Amino acid sequence: MIYRSWSIICDMNETIGDRLRELRGAMTQPEFARIAGTSKQHVSRIEKGLIKEPSPAWLSLWAAHFKVSLEWLSTGRKPKSLAPLPDITDEADWADVTGYSQAAGLGSGPEAQEWAQTHKLKFRRDSLSRKRLNPKHLAVMYGAGDSMEPYIRAGDAILFDTTDTIPKNKGIYVLLVPGAGNDEYMVKRAIVSKGETMFVADNPDGDHNWKEPRPLTDGMRVVGRVRWTGGWVK
Repeated sequence: MIYRSWSIICDMNETIGDRLRELRGAMTQPEFARIAGTSKQHVSRIEKGLIKEPSPAWLSLWAAHFKVSLEWLSTGRKPKSLAPLPDITDEADWADVTGYSQAAGLGSGPEAQEWAQTHKLKFRRDSLSRKRLNPKHLAVMYGAGDSMEPYIRAGDAILFDTTDTIPKNKGIYVLLVPGAGNDEYMVKRAIVSKGETMFVADNPDGDHNWKEPRPLTDGMRVVGRVRWTGGWVK
């Protein structure tokens, strides 16, 4: 990623907890935690420096809510403020897609929980129409883990179609995977051959528990097909 010389200035003594505390301002820790779908205890531990690498999904949601740079929040690199967005002069040209606080695990994902709507993302209607996508059937989660690198990285936004649930060869899908008492949302690639469907990780050697292909077994459910991802370009 290329930066101008002034944009890489950062305070090496400042921690991510310091930046979170600055962002939170007068907001209480429980209020701040609800934005990212986490707990007051996690916020407190981050601010105290006990959690040094918070979930990229939480950081993405806080950055989006407060309209600050995810790069600044994650690393301290300036500028803090986002570049101005293009002026949307005709709202009819844009469709809202719901974003959720639930992260989609790219490795050993978080526990499944009731989705908590947190914000709206805008997509051009003509762009969605070209892909034959209905915004009412779309949702966005945020990646956590490394099993789908380099195609999807931790913190990337993942747009998926909740009506497209029949696996197609080499398609990428959000899955609800049963676990030992805790179900997880995960993102994996489908391999369909001779009537059998397997799901694989693009990065099987990563730090996660999905090393070998897994069949679409009883209890595993396809939540939707991934149609777009967005993240930082290196």
